[in-house]
Amino acid sequence: MRAWLSVLKGIMAVGLVMAVLGILFVDFGVVTDVPWEYFEQEMQGSTELGSGPSESATEIRETKEQDSQNAEETGSGQLIVETYTAELTLSEQQLIERGKVIYLTFDDGPTRHTAELLDILAKYNVKATFFVTAESRDYVGLIGRAKEEGHTVGIHCFYHDYRTVYASEQAYFADMQMIDDLIFEQTGERAELVRFPGGSSNQVSRFNKGIMTRLTRLVEEKGYRYFDWNVLSGDAGETRETAKIIQNIKEGILKKDIAVVLQHDIYDYSIAAVEEIIVWGMENGYVFLPLTMDSPTIHHPIAN
Repeated sequence: MRAWLSVLKGIMAVGLVMAVLGILFVDFGVVTDVPWEYFEQEMQGSTELGSGPSESATEIRETKEQDSQNAEETGSGQLIVETYTAELTLSEQQLIERGKVIYLTFDDGPTRHTAELLDILAKYNVKATFFVTAESRDYVGLIGRAKEEGHTVGIHCFYHDYRTVYASEQAYFADMQMIDDLIFEQTGERAELVRFPGGSSNQVSRFNKGIMTRLTRLVEEKGYRYFDWNVLSGDAGETRETAKIIQNIKEGILKKDIAVVLQHDIYDYSIAAVEEIIVWGMENGYVFLPLTMDSPTIHHPIAN
């Protein structure tokens, strides 16, 4: 009987202590804002002492929704550009060693479509290469704009006429001098890079046997570097469909560590493909660079 009385007294003592604690919790606001589940977690060792309640699922969801809203307000294109621009702190050679480099190149301009192209490139902070002509004299001022905005300007030809350009070595270099003078007039600098009309592997020059063999050697002896391409957009004869051009370029890039893409800024349907290619490239870890004297040389087999 005495034992039972002792147990009863113990229970009453514990109850009195709990009551006092309850008054303290209510009257003085001691940790009354912390849910009981937190203490359960403390006892289970799932929350560090003093760290406070863990972030609720509702709070996490609200944060994600806010981040998503901020992204929409900022614009997904801007977010891509910011991420992409950070990668460009590496040198060209470091990026080349890493792979996944795209050189967008445009031949035969500038034309009435080139300003739109420059706007697209500026939107994504992408630098490209323009192998220019004097075919559209009303737009030659865009050569200066391209250079000013950080693009590479290279020599294509003054007159895009194969019979004239490839009539002889003297004829080729006379034409080259005229377009280089125009580039200097617009940019204040001489060009260093060259792309032959039709590429170094062209067969349209076969009326003058062996001229491409001779010109490719002479151009480099004069200190220039010439570039062909290894990704063909198909915009100069295969198709006029923007979707097909995009497909051609993507498929070509996926086969290369270093992709030199050929397009022509004389075709609006080709310019229409550029933005999608840029976004796709950035989303898949590629960087876009302008060609330089230090870029990997892409040369075709000489066919004449």
